[in-house]
Amino acid sequence: MLLQPFTRTLLCLGLVGLIPACNPVKQLEDDCSAGDASACEILATIALAIDELEDAVPSDLVLASAFEEATDTNLSAKQARIEAALDPAIIERDGLAACLRALPPPPQNSSPVCYGPEMDYSNHPDFSTGTPASDGRLPSGDLGIWLDTEPTASAAGDAPCAAVKMNELIAKAIHNVDMATGSVAMMMCAAAHERISAPNSPGDILDFSTVLNSVPNSPLTISTATLERVDANTLKTVLVASHDGGSNNRFGQFSISTTHNSTSRSGLVQIERGQTGQAERTRVTSARYRPSPQDPLMLQLRVQQANFLNSANTTYFDAEGDVTLGPITGNPNRNIEDSHLLLAEFTPSSGAQTLAYGWNAGGNDSHSRVFNAQADSTTASAWYGFVANPYAQDGSAAVGEQPNLDLSASSAGMICNWAGPGNNHSPVAFLQHQSMTKDSQDHWILAGSGSLIRYVPTVACELPTNSSAVTFSARVPDGASAQAAAMAAHNISAGQTFVQSASNTVGLDQRSNHNIDLPDATW
Repeated sequence: MLLQPFTRTLLCLGLVGLIPACNPVKQLEDDCSAGDASACEILATIALAIDELEDAVPSDLVLASAFEEATDTNLSAKQARIEAALDPAIIERDGLAACLRALPPPPQNSSPVCYGPEMDYSNHPDFSTGTPASDGRLPSGDLGIWLDTEPTASAAGDAPCAAVKMNELIAKAIHNVDMATGSVAMMMCAAAHERISAPNSPGDILDFSTVLNSVPNSPLTISTATLERVDANTLKTVLVASHDGGSNNRFGQFSISTTHNSTSRSGLVQIERGQTGQAERTRVTSARYRPSPQDPLMLQLRVQQANFLNSANTTYFDAEGDVTLGPITGNPNRNIEDSHLLLAEFTPSSGAQTLAYGWNAGGNDSHSRVFNAQADSTTASAWYGFVANPYAQDGSAAVGEQPNLDLSASSAGMICNWAGPGNNHSPVAFLQHQSMTKDSQDHWILAGSGSLIRYVPTVACELPTNSSAVTFSARVPDGASAQAAAMAAHNISAGQTFVQSASNTVGLDQRSNHNIDLPDATW
């Protein structure tokens, strides 16, 4: 049954934002204290509506990178935005405009220069014949962590490269989840503004599209905005809208479906949106969450997303609701690109987290780039390497197969020559590793000598002992002065030897030292 919000008749409530002195909540409180029974009844209705509507908002799902320090995108800022959207006083003061503020700003993180820079090389020791040639340039994104820290002019100093890169990755993945949480909060805010509570009977649906489209100066054009009662503990919201393309949002046309069980603190988010300038592609995201089976105070999150070529795909989600990154029955070689998988376990109150993040640019990549990380309020550890990509579109992956993002696995490791001459994608048993701590100003810094990242971009991750090592050189093209100075220490000069000892390849850490217990990958 479709239920419509009713129109309020209180004069003061209708004039919020037009008469500065009009404070409807205070007026109702004053009238109730003076013995006005109807005012008391309205106040009780507001409180009841908010209490019931909050059950639809997956507030535990507010998450940020543990390394994020930006004041508008860190955990505290995100939590405050959702809380404000459900604050009766703010709703009554600002009207429906307060509801739109539940939607998050876009992430501002850009790819750091310390990670995966281009590299010019000459007389590459892995070259034999053919292409790539013995002289050339390695493309961006393949070198992993190349600098210990990100060069910056910030007074806070240079941040560890692993922290900066994970901020970028997590911010982009979690922004989709933030949009889902924000859209639910926006609709619950609209319901509170209209003095209605959540639907009571399974199948009952509230429609907020007309109400939300009436907000002055809104960047959104909404075609669907509904709240449905699924069962006694579960509510489902659906938002289908388009954004005007302004600077506050990058979504364009999008649809978001969120199903949340307030009793089990679990649910599912599904998002589809077109890619700007790429009409034939759709960006699809799924996020499932639940309390950790080992510690109910912690929440587990699984985010999967990818670009799909529309003409090659008719099914985005599997029976469980996850984005189907791999093959599906009857379509083993779907055209998928830029796929991402995040497995995280975190404490909602503090943001402490353990996570694995894997991604690959093309559907045919043999391996995925992966971070494993663990962080609490003062210390953190991050590992980087490669794992086999079962989604490589060669028809060999089984339907429903999932990648193993655990970098301690025997098949994981570093691929030091991904795209150079004579490249080989068989990982060696080493990983990049950075240990971090907080300084007195609460900024993340490297912990002592806790950065084991250096290698030579060859198959062996080190220079061979033959004569070609004498003339091989590689250097990152000059950039800004701070970047160029930092890169100089990691350029490879003719005849230079990076090997520290016979048992330790070029300052990388041994895979056997990986010590992070990752979240359960099976649900």
